[in-house]
Amino acid sequence: MEEWVFFGGLFGALIVGGFAATVAWLRAARRVQRLENRLFALLDRAPASEPLAESIERLEGQVDRLAKGQAFLSDLVAGKRDRHAQPRIAPAPHATPS
Repeated sequence: MEEWVFFGGLFGALIVGGFAATVAWLRAARRVQRLENRLFALLDRAPASEPLAESIERLEGQVDRLAKGQAFLSDLVAGKRDRHAQPRIAPAPHATPS
């Protein structure tokens, strides 16, 4: 008799656990489906992307601007460095007759 109680309890626990796992699986699948639908709805509302050639041209212009700015800064720093590198000639002291 005790074996039937043990196995009956074990069988009941397995049934309840299986039912709980099935419910959790179905809820997770439904939630994933809703999230996918929201994602696809957002993607459908997004503006059409620019063609690749236009994007590359815009990036090329920005890189060109950055290169010119970098060259300007390099020249500016080099010019300041050259000015400071030149030794300053002190004026000759004026001799006053005594």
